[in-house]
Amino acid sequence: MKRGCIVSLLLWAGLTAAFYYFYHGRFPAPADRYGALAAGFFTALGIGSIRMAMQAAGDARRVAAAMSGETSMAPEDGKTMAAYGPILPLGRPLETPFSKRQAVVYDYDITHTVQTSDGSNAVKDYAGLALAACAVSSPYGQIRLLGYPLLEGFQKEAFQTEEALENARQYVAGTHFEEMKGFNPAAIYRSVKDILTEADGDLRKDWKIGHVEELDETHGLFEQIVAAGEEVCAIGTYSSSLGGLVPKPSDGAQVRLVRGRPTEVVQALRKKVVSSIVWGIGITAVANGVIWFILTHQGPH
Repeated sequence: MKRGCIVSLLLWAGLTAAFYYFYHGRFPAPADRYGALAAGFFTALGIGSIRMAMQAAGDARRVAAAMSGETSMAPEDGKTMAAYGPILPLGRPLETPFSKRQAVVYDYDITHTVQTSDGSNAVKDYAGLALAACAVSSPYGQIRLLGYPLLEGFQKEAFQTEEALENARQYVAGTHFEEMKGFNPAAIYRSVKDILTEADGDLRKDWKIGHVEELDETHGLFEQIVAAGEEVCAIGTYSSSLGGLVPKPSDGAQVRLVRGRPTEVVQALRKKVVSSIVWGIGITAVANGVIWFILTHQGPH
């Protein structure tokens, strides 16, 4: 996690320095400095999107190779691999807070709507996530999921029934929440670190973000669920000693869980490659074009 943040900050700093070198002398201060900061930031975002595209392309190749039987039937320790098949609990499955469905992974939000001058906005009151001890039943055998995964292709569902509302009330009443009111960098860091370094395959986090006396029909209830037995593709670093996929805290890399059968996963990843490249190039070109236009039309130098 620290390494990933440091790399991103260094990239932004390097790009900002390069843009400042180009802008200085062409535009008066402090416009040259502000323009360089903005241009460096948006260019770093674009490069980050291109890096995501490269990662997705690599993942698509891994899944395709696993499907074709090109890879060894014995996963290599410390190497990134793709394991596909149904994901099954190793013990009791989780029960989701609102729909009471059986799952191996879920996250949830409880929100309310506030009216502002800009319209209506959803504000989070509670949020949380959970991971059960589970494994992908793959051609390699059972591959355990030993870190809370990034979920791709799993839609967040809304539940507005009276039954779901009553389930939410019971869940809130019986749960100990971590207080996350306001901006608390230390608490945020601890929570993110716990999620990224979890390697036991069993995790639960519940956060209270707002101040709510009683849940009612105005609240939104949302769940994102990986159901027990669902077809998935898990991508991550394999640990032979643990027999599963683990996160890499050194660079903030999480295990990724993509919904669907292998052919569907490959197709989704290839679409992600195209969209990430288009977005990365687009945001870089548009942002730098707008910044250049503003700098050149700010008035006499």
